[in-house]
Amino acid sequence: MRVLFITSNTILEALQSTVVMERLLADHPHAKIDVIAGTHTRELFENMPGLVRLIALPDAGPWRDYVRVVSRLWRTSYDQVFDTRASFLPTLLRARKVKRLNPLNKAHWSKAYQRMWPSSRTAAYGVWVKPRFHEITHTVAEAMPRPLIALAPAASWHGGMWSARSYAELINQLLATPMFKDASFLLVGRKKNAGADDLASLVPPERCVNLIGQASLAESYAWLCHADLFIGHEGVWPHLAAAASTPTITLFAGGDETIQTPLHPHAQVVVAPNRPRRKMNTSLLLKPRIMSDITVDQVFTATTQLWQTLHPGTATTQQGAAA
Repeated sequence: MRVLFITSNTILEALQSTVVMERLLADHPHAKIDVIAGTHTRELFENMPGLVRLIALPDAGPWRDYVRVVSRLWRTSYDQVFDTRASFLPTLLRARKVKRLNPLNKAHWSKAYQRMWPSSRTAAYGVWVKPRFHEITHTVAEAMPRPLIALAPAASWHGGMWSARSYAELINQLLATPMFKDASFLLVGRKKNAGADDLASLVPPERCVNLIGQASLAESYAWLCHADLFIGHEGVWPHLAAAASTPTITLFAGGDETIQTPLHPHAQVVVAPNRPRRKMNTSLLLKPRIMSDITVDQVFTATTQLWQTLHPGTATTQQGAAA
């Protein structure tokens, strides 16, 4: 089976679209696949089974880029083309079948991708980074004290950011709790910020890894594969953590938690309360919910409850030790 997969240039949408390829590869493990991905997302597909060609193509690149891509692919006759980018490329290529992403209103994001390749399999992400990233992180990550808790303290808009001060208070509360007293912390994010260094200073150096602004997407994913828990705001990072099979606690304000929850059996959410209109800050684009309205106690409670769900004997053991 010859397949062309055209995925988004945005990291979140590209990561979510891997649901399609994960399902197809389960049904056709010997499929030969060409992938067109964004310059920032191609590393998610570099080790995909059956990968023949991986082509980087920006969403808004010059027309010469599209001519270059078509000239490389037009000789190939595809059995199936999946287009999650809503591009015109499939019309210029030879394909027996073309399936385009058709987003569904008020339905979980995964439903639209599942419809692109119907299957009885449970929807799951597929991330295929090069083995060297796992080799680099394995020894260091496995030697760190447990649990290893990943945090994503940055956000793309002010109202969607839980403050560094809140994260600092959360870290202090966790370290003061018997079940997390030996915890290590992993800080992830694409853009460097001063708050990350402040957070890292709260934990002994041997128990903290700060990847913010210093690691590629593939390297961050490899680290998340070793994390025991993830806590962070809505966006790319909860989904990348879930793709790494890490239980997640996602903080929601601007997005819809019923639609954007990560795919994981232990994906928990903490939702900011709706603000009365008279208290809304116009500088925050009139968002009805603001991340800063989520309290540290809410996130701490969600964290301890999820940990006790994952490790049922934890609470009993600690109560016995306290007695």
